[in-house]
Amino acid sequence: MCRLVFIVVFLLVCAPIRHASGDPVDDALHVLARDLSPRVRAQAALALDPLAARPEVRRALSAALSDADPIVRAAAAKSLSGLAPAEAWIPLCQAALDPDPMVARWAARAERRVLARAAAVSVGIRGIVALIGRDHDLATRTIKEVVLEHLLKSRRYSVDASFDFSEQVAVPVGEGPVIRLDLEGEASSAAADAESATVRVVLRAVAPSGHVVWQGQADATGRHEAPAAPGPDDDEYTLRQAPPEASLVALRIAAEAVAPELVKALASEGEAPPEESSPPRRRRER
Repeated sequence: MCRLVFIVVFLLVCAPIRHASGDPVDDALHVLARDLSPRVRAQAALALDPLAARPEVRRALSAALSDADPIVRAAAAKSLSGLAPAEAWIPLCQAALDPDPMVARWAARAERRVLARAAAVSVGIRGIVALIGRDHDLATRTIKEVVLEHLLKSRRYSVDASFDFSEQVAVPVGEGPVIRLDLEGEASSAAADAESATVRVVLRAVAPSGHVVWQGQADATGRHEAPAAPGPDDDEYTLRQAPPEASLVALRIAAEAVAPELVKALASEGEAPPEESSPPRRRRER
């Protein structure tokens, strides 16, 4: 009841309309879609925040992310950041690239909250390049294996064939809309000498719009290992496995450091933008 009273007050004070329908929510939706004043449309978006659980309100707020005025887009993103409905994922991902910083900050906030609350997240590989060691394919596969291992510890993630070797993996996920996310990154050699090698691994979680939701990196150092000494039963025909390259040892250590940070970040709602980046609250326009 208090939510409806809040909207009624908004309509009476900020946006009186000539042809009221009798339903304050419908009237607020009409104002959001039709009022000529950007400030009033923004106030309508903020007034609808408490009712964002209603499908028609979610649809209207998602549509308002494309409003011609940034103050309206920011207000819509701010209202959507409360409930963070999964249905708004794609519009929010687009809005996170908005040229207006206030819009982008609130959309990114809502985007992170949708991702953190999603029951099902489908993860693919957009591109991981690991120019490490003599076998670059092995290095790239090593990063994917480590990331996959950490993702599959949670039942809400599924992976697609872009992981190359994971087509057979079947992961049960929660009910509801599936949120799509891609990973990209690279591994590079930071330093190397006769005894050791240092590698840096960078990972990014990328929304369908191309907006980078999260980025992390880790450096690690691996040491060269001497070949194992021949055993008592070895002869000139015995095949002994060569020790791994120091760069590949470092690569796995770095990947093991950054992968859990990725999973932790995807479950975090992040921080709200500072108050000064909020769209203005209800204020009667003269």
